[in-house]
Amino acid sequence: MTRDGFLTEADREFIRGEREYSSKHSRYDRRRAIRERTRRAFADMSLLYNLLDEDELAKIFSTDDVKQVENIDQIAPSGYFPRTLALMIRSYYPHGVEVYPESGRKQPAFDGFFRAVERGVESYLASEHGLTGDVTVSLELENVAPAEGLLDDVDSADSLDLHEIGVLELAGVDIEEQIETED
Repeated sequence: MTRDGFLTEADREFIRGEREYSSKHSRYDRRRAIRERTRRAFADMSLLYNLLDEDELAKIFSTDDVKQVENIDQIAPSGYFPRTLALMIRSYYPHGVEVYPESGRKQPAFDGFFRAVERGVESYLASEHGLTGDVTVSLELENVAPAEGLLDDVDSADSLDLHEIGVLELAGVDIEEQIETED
């Protein structure tokens, strides 16, 4: 059972749909093991925050010593953080939330997640700087449109930046197919 991160290779294959389990009990056991290790990984963040020295913390998001790992989406370490936040939001609201795409409209559906972020910032201020204060996080969406709109004036995938490619992939858009269809 090889592990490069908190998931085993079998976990990754199961999540990607590349590994089947014949019994319902085996599938349940695999899902439960993934859930439990994920919870423990998040719990370990507190340990890292409290005890890991500053030099090691700085290296977590550094690209200096990135090792290429087979069969894992290759995201620069700085890209882990936005995806981790997205996972946390998705986990916090497993059945989805009501998002209001109108520009400038407040997004009350995320209030519970924002309270957690606010407490995290307050904890950081207290532990790292000896400060206390009221922290407020809010979200306003602007220029919201279907992801395919990024391709409106694009002749080839080469003209897209990495962020745009990532957004399109997350939205499930087949970039090459969409560009060919528009021609």
